[in-house]
Amino acid sequence: MVADGLSVLVQRALTDAAFRRRLTADLEATLRTEGIVLSPEEIDAVRAFQSEVSGLPPDDVNAHLAAAARRRGAY
Repeated sequence: MVADGLSVLVQRALTDAAFRRRLTADLEATLRTEGIVLSPEEIDAVRAFQSEVSGLPPDDVNAHLAAAARRRGAY
């Protein structure tokens, strides 16, 4: 079974601060480097999420990530 790219991204972002920083710095390059494939709609959703949590403390970002994962049934 192939893992859902968005689930992989969320799980990794929850546990890897360096990965989160790379996503913030250059989303598409990080996805390519990590081999994570997202649809254009998923990329738009990730960008919207990044805008939503921009400037929040790391613990708050993690709480938002965990809530997003629960909504997707990935966590």
